[in-house]
Amino acid sequence: MYSTFERVETSSDESESSEEEIEQEFKFTQQTHFMNMTKLEDYEKNRNMLYTKDILRKRVVIDSHNYFQPEGFNTSNFLVVFDFDTAEGSSLVTTNYDIYHNVIGFRLVRTTIRTPPFNINSTNNIIKYKKNSSGDTIHTITINPGVYNMTDLGNVFQQYEGSLFVATPTDASATVSTASYAQFVTYSDSSSISTGSYNAGSDTFTPSDNTLSLTFHNVDSKTSTSTNGNKSMAYEMTFNHSSDEITILWDFDNITRGAARLFGFLPKQQTSVSRKLYSDRTPDVSSHFVDLAIPQIPSIGCKRNSSGRDIIERIQLKAGHGEYLHYGIDVDESNVQQYFSPITLHRLNIQLWAVNNVLYDSNNSDASYEFEITMVKNKKLLT
Repeated sequence: MYSTFERVETSSDESESSEEEIEQEFKFTQQTHFMNMTKLEDYEKNRNMLYTKDILRKRVVIDSHNYFQPEGFNTSNFLVVFDFDTAEGSSLVTTNYDIYHNVIGFRLVRTTIRTPPFNINSTNNIIKYKKNSSGDTIHTITINPGVYNMTDLGNVFQQYEGSLFVATPTDASATVSTASYAQFVTYSDSSSISTGSYNAGSDTFTPSDNTLSLTFHNVDSKTSTSTNGNKSMAYEMTFNHSSDEITILWDFDNITRGAARLFGFLPKQQTSVSRKLYSDRTPDVSSHFVDLAIPQIPSIGCKRNSSGRDIIERIQLKAGHGEYLHYGIDVDESNVQQYFSPITLHRLNIQLWAVNNVLYDSNNSDASYEFEITMVKNKKLLT
């Protein structure tokens, strides 16, 4: 389209008007059409719609692997600083992003993250307990992170440093060395725990006092002694002692709540009966979802999860353990966005939270995010 206006002639009774007067008259003549008869107001409307929009949307892509990762860097909780000025004479720190002003909307478009390589990790590998004989003293069992199945989880409580659990008739003195084992536990009450005993003749191992033994009962191995009606797909937990009882503090913190889900227990304190405890529900070693949170985004522009945390998106973990997941928002949600009062964005603190409200553990694997930032360009809309 050519920006050429049609000259609109006006009549005049004064034939002796000078050329200068005619030129002056033309200059101030109202020009309403282009030469192709397009109205000026239609052109301005199309121009504003295409090039001078009231609302502008900008997409930014953030990759954790592009950042300097010093000791302690966590891909589940890292800060992205946009361009900013430093004191005179110092170096300019930049991530090659702009500072975004008058931001009224923010959302995740797509992401690539890694599902947890280990199903037992820093979000669910600690059990807290008290023994009746030691009063209010709280003891800890820490499971070494790794990939475990139901049987592995049951066996691991006897796989601690020095245990005779691995002894055999041909090597009756064989003990567990945690330096060479991937699956093991550490008891904080180790001073009261021995190696256990092994009988080569009967090829049987007898656990040490003050340790736990767990048996997983699958659909083919029911337990008739369960006190809660869970006859199969459940753990039978035994506290090895002649008379002492144990109280498991499944509700001690978010990590122990994660452990409770692993073994099928409700997140509450549970005391053994005749040194026995049974799962309340089916044990769950899977990872369901992760919540993406960015504290810089106002609450009205976020979703609220059951823990009271404002989140940008809940990402379903549909890939297997250790696999990279490519996640995009649903088509039904692509046009839905909550707006908020204008803010300036010069940094983003990207956080990933696990199902039990602790930082997501992907073994510090890198992640990529694409965000859409909505800004007001017509400042008259803000008045």
